[in-house]
Amino acid sequence: MDVKREFSIQEDSNEVVVKIIDSEEKTVIRQIPTEETIRLSQNIKEMVGLLYDSVS
Repeated sequence: MDVKREFSIQEDSNEVVVKIIDSEEKTVIRQIPTEETIRLSQNIKEMVGLLYDSVS
């Protein structure tokens, strides 16, 4: 299997994202962390911010 690794930094959270890409078909085989995990992390950070603002 011919794969390529792509490393990038998520702009919103400054987290490293790793993608394993099929070199022939140019499709993402696996992403770490997953899109769902990134969205969940962002939602949690927003909720914590709202809770912090309401307590202040």
